[in-house]
Amino acid sequence: MIVKGEKAVYHAMSRIALDGYPFDDFDKDEFVEIIKKISKLYFVEVLGFCIMGNHFHLLTIVHPENNY
Repeated sequence: MIVKGEKAVYHAMSRIALDGYPFDDFDKDEFVEIIKKISKLYFVEVLGFCIMGNHFHLLTIVHPENNY
């Protein structure tokens, strides 16, 4: 996504399609590391996140392309 003009704040979430809780404590820790790597790669500032057993929420700022 390329943001033109002002920076934008987004609430992103994802949930599994089937019943169950695939995220255990180890998976949650690994997912946090993935979020850190991806946010640096795509210049996204993560304001906050919540990882639960079957879904997660991210609050992010995406900066305009000319800031990088």
